[in-house]
Amino acid sequence: MDGRHDILGGGSRRWLFWLSFVVVLLPSNPESGLARTEAAPKISTADATVGQLVIEGQAIEGLVLEKRVSVLRAGQENLVRLDRPGPSVLVPAGEYRVQEVRLRGLYRCSPPGRIGDPVTGQVREVGWFSIQPDKPYTIRVGAPLKPTLRVFRCDRTLRMGYQLSDVSGQEFWNYLPANFQGGKMADFAVYSGDELVGSGAICEYG
Repeated sequence: MDGRHDILGGGSRRWLFWLSFVVVLLPSNPESGLARTEAAPKISTADATVGQLVIEGQAIEGLVLEKRVSVLRAGQENLVRLDRPGPSVLVPAGEYRVQEVRLRGLYRCSPPGRIGDPVTGQVREVGWFSIQPDKPYTIRVGAPLKPTLRVFRCDRTLRMGYQLSDVSGQEFWNYLPANFQGGKMADFAVYSGDELVGSGAICEYG
């Protein structure tokens, strides 16, 4: 069975929606094909240089964290790479943000590190969290994924916004196939009552 089908909970990529409605597409079986999450192991944090990171989410193949450093010296890397992390891991204490998430089934997300305000144009950094030696920190990331299609009427035009998000609930986190090079992301059909008025494909750039 295709891993992507499992992560999406068996949801179809052929979608129908009606005019003047916002459609939220929910997986029919959010845990289909996913391994059970085992209880977090007991971890000693006696070492003052490390902290405990608790991960709530499923099907994580890889997780990359960016560590905040004041000066990045030549040859120094400020990334912590976690391959198939369990529900609880130890990482060096410090400030982090998620740089990349890879899921089983070849889905990948690279969260934005900066977001611009559409009104003021100001750009701010987002996503930082602190891991301390004496206090576990919990992040929600990974499957199940939820595809969402929003439809907006603009005069005589319908505009569509598509997003494939995870359990984090982050507005700007969007998952794509790991080998995605642009092009079709999903199919759609538009109905007015029982009448089919249009159909096509949702692509990355319109």
